[in-house]
Amino acid sequence: MQKEATPMFDRIENATIRVISLGAGVQSSVMSLMAARGELEMPDAAIFADTQWEPKEVYDHLNWLEEQLPFPVYRVTHGDIRKMSLDTVEEAVYRPSINWMGITQWREMRDNDPDGWNDLVDFDHSLRDGKRHAFGMKFPTYIHASHQPMDEVDLSTEQDHGQLDMFGEECEGMCGI
Repeated sequence: MQKEATPMFDRIENATIRVISLGAGVQSSVMSLMAARGELEMPDAAIFADTQWEPKEVYDHLNWLEEQLPFPVYRVTHGDIRKMSLDTVEEAVYRPSINWMGITQWREMRDNDPDGWNDLVDFDHSLRDGKRHAFGMKFPTYIHASHQPMDEVDLSTEQDHGQLDMFGEECEGMCGI
């Protein structure tokens, strides 16, 4: 008779595991590197939740970061967020825009990453391809909060219109203080 497997945490009384949620951005990267240098308590692991649609630079940085860390980095995914967002779902929350970047990032992509920009514009158009709306919505979905197609969005800044930039778009984590 074969013994039934039990979940790991049922077997370890009072188990504690320290895991860094690694988005591969500034904060989680610095925290991981500080732990690797002994400046923070060493985690048991880090987890990167992969959307499978990150910019190439994110994956390049993550590859570099993994080589620097003495603890394992687990890349986990629930699938391709781009493909899943176009699949119709029966129950969905009204979500007219998916604005996860700002003008500076959009402009950077448009001006310096034409493949990424074209991919983004194609994706934005596919959200409203005429057959269905993304996320099973009754209304068209746009990436940009202006509810315009990305290739029609005005990506100019206040500085482009003559406004002085007194802080260089840098708040050093103390904006509004």
